[in-house]
Amino acid sequence: VLLKKIGSRRSATAVASSKMAYVRAGLFMAPPVFIAGIASAAVMDKVMDVVTYSKAHDRMAQVSQNRSSSDAYEDFADDWLLDVVGVGSSLAVECVCLLLALVVVRRESWMVKGSSSSGRKQAVAKAAVLGASSAQSHRKSPAEYIADFLSLCGEHGAPPAALASLLGAAPRRVAAATGAVEWMSVLDACVAAAPTSSEEQIEAVAWVEERALANGMRPTCAAFSKLIAIYAQAGEEARARESFHRMLQDVGVPRRGQFQHVLATCARSSCIALAEEVMVHMRTQGLASVKAYTTLVKAYGRAELYDKACGVHEEMTREGLKPDAAMYGLFLKYAKLLGNTDLTSQFLNASVGSSCFNRELWKMRSALSAGCVIRTFRRLQRTHPTRVGTVVYNMAIDACSIQDVAAARGLFDEMPAQGVARSLVTYNSMVKGYGHHGDLASAWRVFALMQAHGCEPDSVTFTHLMFAAAKLGELSSAMAALKEMDARGLSANGYVLAIMMRLAKEARDRNTAMQALAILDRPGMNPATNAIVMSTVLDACLRWKDLGHLEGALEQLRFSDLKPCARMMLLVIKGYTTIGRIDAVVAAWEDMLSRGVEPTEKVLTSVMAALATSGRVDEAFAMLQEWSNKIPCDMCMYSTLLKGFANGRDPQRVFNFYRAARKQGVRMDAHFYTTAIAACTAERSMKSAGKIFADMLQAQCVPTAITYGAMLGGHCQHGDLETALELLRQMDAAGVPPDGTTYNILVDGCVRHHRWELAEAMLGKMADAKVPGSSYTLSIIVKMWSRRGQVDMAVDAVYRLLQGRTVFGLEWGDRMPVDAQVGCCLVGACIHNHDERLALEIFWDMRSWGGFDGPNIETYNALISGLLRAQMVWEAACVAEEICRTASPRPNVDRLEAPVLKRLGMALNARGWSDVVSEALAAAIARAVVPASGARRHAHKRP
Repeated sequence: VLLKKIGSRRSATAVASSKMAYVRAGLFMAPPVFIAGIASAAVMDKVMDVVTYSKAHDRMAQVSQNRSSSDAYEDFADDWLLDVVGVGSSLAVECVCLLLALVVVRRESWMVKGSSSSGRKQAVAKAAVLGASSAQSHRKSPAEYIADFLSLCGEHGAPPAALASLLGAAPRRVAAATGAVEWMSVLDACVAAAPTSSEEQIEAVAWVEERALANGMRPTCAAFSKLIAIYAQAGEEARARESFHRMLQDVGVPRRGQFQHVLATCARSSCIALAEEVMVHMRTQGLASVKAYTTLVKAYGRAELYDKACGVHEEMTREGLKPDAAMYGLFLKYAKLLGNTDLTSQFLNASVGSSCFNRELWKMRSALSAGCVIRTFRRLQRTHPTRVGTVVYNMAIDACSIQDVAAARGLFDEMPAQGVARSLVTYNSMVKGYGHHGDLASAWRVFALMQAHGCEPDSVTFTHLMFAAAKLGELSSAMAALKEMDARGLSANGYVLAIMMRLAKEARDRNTAMQALAILDRPGMNPATNAIVMSTVLDACLRWKDLGHLEGALEQLRFSDLKPCARMMLLVIKGYTTIGRIDAVVAAWEDMLSRGVEPTEKVLTSVMAALATSGRVDEAFAMLQEWSNKIPCDMCMYSTLLKGFANGRDPQRVFNFYRAARKQGVRMDAHFYTTAIAACTAERSMKSAGKIFADMLQAQCVPTAITYGAMLGGHCQHGDLETALELLRQMDAAGVPPDGTTYNILVDGCVRHHRWELAEAMLGKMADAKVPGSSYTLSIIVKMWSRRGQVDMAVDAVYRLLQGRTVFGLEWGDRMPVDAQVGCCLVGACIHNHDERLALEIFWDMRSWGGFDGPNIETYNALISGLLRAQMVWEAACVAEEICRTASPRPNVDRLEAPVLKRLGMALNARGWSDVVSEALAAAIARAVVPASGARRHAHKRP
């Protein structure tokens, strides 16, 4: 068959004359070989190029002369495998696939010996004996030989796919009888060998499982236990539970030890649902033991489910089992973490069978007051004076340090007098106590005392010092501790990173926060090793919108084995939303669902918000409909979708969604109604807005000032000022006082429709109500005088405020109302009334305005355009030159609009002045006239 395949690729003459073809034919025809998956001549070429042709030819001649000589075949196999193993990693896949095919032979038995590429002194593999007749004469079964072969190949880096190919190559009669051992070896190889990440490992294991089941193999309980462990440790709890159910179905009731192994795996990987299910089966079969319950308690403790951990005591009592001393220690520990004194007393009373010394230690460690700790410690000193040493002192100091650091310091000071040596734990406990109470100076004094007594600090010491600094918000002290760690060669761990992130999150300004976040730039600093650390990093980056570090942390999480829980997933989704990667939000959501993690209401709302804000509101709506029967859909979810529909600027869809939510009985608040009303009024759909407002009043939901402002804005846009005034009276009658925004909307509506007297009346009413004005109010006043053609009144209003006087009797608060936007409006008012020289005079005078943050770029654009229209080209060039001399962060010349620069360049050329302007302005004009290559036509036009 092989010669036919080779002949199909080459001519008959080439086959007859080719030494390579002869070697291939002799190699595969010497014994009857079961070949699987080796059909590619290219693979054979690569492998056979490594073999010495003369050696292969000589060995084949020996085999041909005496086919029954197992020694000759064994010697050939030794040499052949020795050469192939020396190939290295470049041909690992092809070589191992060929080896696996060669060992699956019929009738004959042989041993393959070889040596590793490093020294070729250790055996690389043992051949499989698959013949039933010859298998009886060996101490190992054929499957055991295969298992040894696969295990050794896996240790040398063989890919899982190559190792698992034996499952498809083995004869079915052998696979059905001894497939379980092959199962175990392949699973071991998949875990120990090639995969570089848990995802690849899981894919390889799932592929092996699928191939084995397809070949009729049924693994034993041990193989199932290994499979469950692989899935659980990788965070695939759903697959682990599926394998456990299949084990119960295919194998029957496992033994107690196998149940215990699965339970221990759940405890290590925090698979609580599977652990509880295993425990239910153990109780049903009467296999529950103290050891099993201890493992369950540890699983609850690792998952911080302390109430469930303490509840195990009651279950054991119902089962008639008595906890041992170790279990009571766990119960007391978790009861203390819960802060439940009743449970603590119950466990102490129940542990009567334990030794008196141990019971006193438990009582001291679980005490909720320093006084109880000291009394218990003194009692131990009286009853067991010889057993009270450094360890007992450390326990007492640690228990007191959080509650009463003075009592802990008393025990710390008496240790030398009692002849008890202080240890590193002693000093660390005192540093922790002072840090918890915010006494940073005392913590550093203990650190100095520690060094003076020759006790070398460790990373825990510096972690406690940094925690104390974080509690007080002292970044400088934390950085000093971090610098000391670096000087001593101690690496910053996850706790240090979490503390620095806390400092960053609670920082008062961005500069301080960025100093703390700079720890993420250190080589090897990977927050994706721990869920809590990763959560603090994401939280701090989101707090200060640090997009660089945020994106870096999310990338590290994507390539890590860390599987976010529902709480952490909320931060991940917010992070991807912040950096604008909506596809990554969807991928994270799908990954969470595939791992069997139940989403919470907040996670679902965050995903919907990301989709809605990015214009994918239909996908968000479909998600709401899909999960409405599984997660209670609250008003917040509907508000998120409503904002998405509102961003689409389609008031009809907004109104239809509002009616659908109302029909489904969604409990709406003022924010929900206001969002729907604002969406309708923004698109001038006052009919829909009026219906929603009426429903709001009918539902006895009190409108806020923002709600009334949205309705007033809609009426003012339509010019229906009488209705707006009537609504203002309703607002007063409802006890909702109008604020500055409300009056600004009304005054702006009056100015827009040239109702000057009504606008002045609204300003007077605003002054009577003592509602302070803002820069927006002043901009409306300037606009009003400008449209009335009285620009001098607009200038007078601004300068009166600059001089500390009032305008229209309004109060203006503590903040300076004359800002860059007001200055732009004033310059625009002058240009609108064709008084360009006054605009230019005001522009140059702006530099002397106290507290003024302008002029902004809009002022420059408006002034230069107005001057050019008035044929004041030289003055326009002077203004443009002024912006060239302005330093950052003030406006830059490149931010001027391209049409403005083009018109300025044309005017200068027409007058022959293009060569007298500065290089910066000339370059800006050139860039505007000749855009960058690849730029689209009209790219500089404003939208």
